[in-house]
Amino acid sequence: MGLYERRMPRTASMDAYETERDARDYRSSVSRSLRPPEASGRPSYSSSPSFPRSSFTQEAGRRHVSPGGTQDRTAAADNLLSLIQSVNPGRKPAYEQSRRDHAASSHFTHMGRYQRLKDEFGNTSEDVTPPATAEEPMSRGRKRLEPPTSPKKRRVGRPAKYSYTEDDDDNLKRKRRDKKPTYIVRKEKKAMLEAELVELKQRVVQLRRASGIPDSFFAEKEQLLSKIHDNNRLRTEARKQDLLLRNAHAIMASEYLMKCSESPIENFIHLTTDLKQRRAALVNLKETKLKQADDFITERSKVMPQVTPWCQESKFETEEGHFCAEKMDNTPFHGVRSVRQVFEALQFFFRNMEISISEMLGDITVREDDDSTASDAFSNHRLVSTMSHGVKVEKNIVKFFKLVEPEHEGQAPYALVATDSVDLDDMYPYVPQERIRMDINAAMKFTEHFCKIPPNRKTKTRTRHPLYGSGGFPYPRDPEEDQDDEYERVVVLTRFFRVKLHHTEMDIPPHVLQEVRQGLACFSDTMVQSMHRVIYESR
Repeated sequence: MGLYERRMPRTASMDAYETERDARDYRSSVSRSLRPPEASGRPSYSSSPSFPRSSFTQEAGRRHVSPGGTQDRTAAADNLLSLIQSVNPGRKPAYEQSRRDHAASSHFTHMGRYQRLKDEFGNTSEDVTPPATAEEPMSRGRKRLEPPTSPKKRRVGRPAKYSYTEDDDDNLKRKRRDKKPTYIVRKEKKAMLEAELVELKQRVVQLRRASGIPDSFFAEKEQLLSKIHDNNRLRTEARKQDLLLRNAHAIMASEYLMKCSESPIENFIHLTTDLKQRRAALVNLKETKLKQADDFITERSKVMPQVTPWCQESKFETEEGHFCAEKMDNTPFHGVRSVRQVFEALQFFFRNMEISISEMLGDITVREDDDSTASDAFSNHRLVSTMSHGVKVEKNIVKFFKLVEPEHEGQAPYALVATDSVDLDDMYPYVPQERIRMDINAAMKFTEHFCKIPPNRKTKTRTRHPLYGSGGFPYPRDPEEDQDDEYERVVVLTRFFRVKLHHTEMDIPPHVLQEVRQGLACFSDTMVQSMHRVIYESR
């Protein structure tokens, strides 16, 4: 057991302890004679800066007092103080007691290391200094530990706050590890709710049985609710699909239709002042215009219903400032005699167009041309209409007609009508300073169908021919027509109209111009009303 590892009994005195220690140090110092470091055979070490050395040589036989004596006394004093406090502890702060224990333990550790170095090198004289003492210089006195700091200054009579230790850190880490992840908590909560749902369903079944109501009633009700839910979901999906289709239709209308200022059946027409040339120009255009009308109507109505009535209409303003109105419709004429009867009713309307428009729309329409080029195959009309607000609108229209009645029974009769506007007329020029120009492009086709008479129609449809009036028929009667038959002849008129009101520099109030634009489609409605008056007898 070393010097500093030995503990004195609690009943020993301090003087006896110091006397014994000094005697032991004196014997160790006298018994060993001083000799130079080279004679020992050990390597020499540089002196520590903590121990100043004198410039003169040491006298022989002089006692050398090492700094270890002072340290021994300090350690002994600390031991004695610890012994006294253990017998009669005073009321000292907790931080001071911990400071003293820490200082004593560090001092014992340092002295133990010093003793090991001493036993290894044999002597700690001035010339030979261990490496540890050279590297770690010792300062005189004890290093005072600072008390643990706290966020607030401790007041008198106030208990010390709880200081944070390593155990608290371990507890916090343990608590953090004990916390479950969010997905595990949600999974457990879901399982708990599902179990609760099963219990509630079982409870409902028990209550139903207790009430005496049969289970079939509730089963039918649940099936009905399930069907209602499925129908609502299907209805929602159908609405989404409908919105997508209408969105595609709107894209087509905005990107193509509203940016196209020309009609698909429009041709440039120039008429000179010479009547023969005017007539020759119309004759040359007849087949072209009729073929364009037939192809357009066939392709445009290929996927549409053939007999039932329908209508598609749109109005828009082009980038050039022109206002256009397009209309595509299907109008059936039930119970008519033939395609010729409906076709001649349309021709009758065109020959008296100004009278029909003035009568039905209330506008004053005047024809300026003499109709010198008119025939059964084509005609040219220049009309000037004065609206209720005093605005004048001029039209220069060319019409072409064709009726096909095949001789063979396998072929069905049909009729075609094509209408276009004159772009340049030397005989009747446009007057943009006084009138608004209106162009009309149209394609019409008459087809024959046989349909079953609806059961709600009890009175047979009575028709008349426009040329002969009531009771007069240009064609012989069919004897089977007077008999009851479940089918009837239906002639369908499929039309396409494009009316363009040109941009004008005239000073017209906006509300007046808007009313003129809104009345563009009335022209087609006037045509059908006039044909009904001509074909069917009035009651």
